[in-house]
Amino acid sequence: MKKNLGTMELGNRELIYAGFSDKGQVRKNNEDDFVVNPHLHLVAVADGMGGYEGGAAASHITLDGIQTFIRFRSDTEATTPLGLSEEMLAAPVLQGAAHYANYLVHKEMAGKKSGSTLVSLYFDDDGVSLVHVGDSRAYLWRNGELLQLTDDHSLVFDLYRLGDITREEMATHPRKNIITRAIGIDEKVEPTIQRLEIIQGDLLLLCSDGLTGMVPDESIVQLIMNETSIERLGENLINQANQAGGKDNITVVLLFVLR
Repeated sequence: MKKNLGTMELGNRELIYAGFSDKGQVRKNNEDDFVVNPHLHLVAVADGMGGYEGGAAASHITLDGIQTFIRFRSDTEATTPLGLSEEMLAAPVLQGAAHYANYLVHKEMAGKKSGSTLVSLYFDDDGVSLVHVGDSRAYLWRNGELLQLTDDHSLVFDLYRLGDITREEMATHPRKNIITRAIGIDEKVEPTIQRLEIIQGDLLLLCSDGLTGMVPDESIVQLIMNETSIERLGENLINQANQAGGKDNITVVLLFVLR
């Protein structure tokens, strides 16, 4: 299991983080990946698809592309990465980064029908940007309430939004794994981007559907309420997903705002 613990300094703010990625109980390999880069003030989770070789490569390229883009944006003296366009550079940072990652995956995985989800946070002086593509999610725990910040780009969410199925039916729908947007599948992608404000005591959770497909939100709430260590909380979330069957790779990244 991949594991990463540490702290992130953001001006007058300090966050502690704990990230975990596990292959689960059924899959032979892990096509998920995550990155926490304190120097770039970046956190991201990617869930690859297309078989082990394609899926693992797609998630890795996605995360590498996000970091390459943000690193270049902070150092204009650096050599322009291949494929980076003026349109990407003119966009908000995370939106441009998602478009650049899409370019890289689409180019590298051409013909392999491989792609990746993405959910990512970028911290700047004014707050936090959140971008997502696919069904990997971001949650916020604040004042005893768990809020899902992202709406899945998936077939079942579209059906729910149209009123054709209930939220409870989404979890058991036979086509629940079909996503409607992904990094790298098409030449262009439309990420959803939003701005957040964080306060002391907030807990942010980024995860792949290997967690949410196995552990309902109510159980996530109970685990959060019963644990004070984000390292143990992350381990408990992974363990609960595995105990429920672990049918997919599981990735969890937690960030707690100390101040």
